[in-house]
Amino acid sequence: MGMKTNELINVLAQSETLAKKPMLSSYVVMSALVLVWAFFTATLFGGRTDLGSLTMAFYVKTALLLGSVVCGAFYARKASKTVANNSLYLGFWAIAAGFAAWLGYEWTHYSADHITGMLATDAAAHCMISTFLYGLLSMATLTMIFRQYAPADVAKSAHNIGLTSGLIAGFGYSIHCMMDSPTYVLVAYGLPLLGVWIISRLVLPRFLNW
Repeated sequence: MGMKTNELINVLAQSETLAKKPMLSSYVVMSALVLVWAFFTATLFGGRTDLGSLTMAFYVKTALLLGSVVCGAFYARKASKTVANNSLYLGFWAIAAGFAAWLGYEWTHYSADHITGMLATDAAAHCMISTFLYGLLSMATLTMIFRQYAPADVAKSAHNIGLTSGLIAGFGYSIHCMMDSPTYVLVAYGLPLLGVWIISRLVLPRFLNW
């Protein structure tokens, strides 16, 4: 029922190690990853070509993606703590509610053929492949950083690293992507994020353990 003695010793030892670690480096690395993928995308694929005619959907998409990245970075760092604070997830719930409202608006104002047609394009496939690769590289980088913090709950830390890596990847690629549909974002960004998250949950705990 309770925690085993060796598990308790491990948690206490890791907590002490954590107290000696600086908090800045993980945030710096996550911010740098956002900038690296944005710069890489703009350099390799080019930026958006519709900057002179941006719609409200662009601003909603960018705000939700950026908010998700900020929340993800914050929660990924907090996963290193011994005691979880579930109230920290309120930010994600607020973003999810905003996204659900945006999704509902799209499906009540546009035809299904118009919405799904955006997914049957080469751009969608390119988006998913690029975002997935960005996510894997981000995951590898964050794993090296967060292992130094000796996370008390490696499963939760792996969960948040995978989630944050996928969000960072999606925001980085959005510099190029001109599809501002919430359905498109859900599929073309969401599937790569899901893939990175699954790999993170399955693989990372063994690398995060001390």
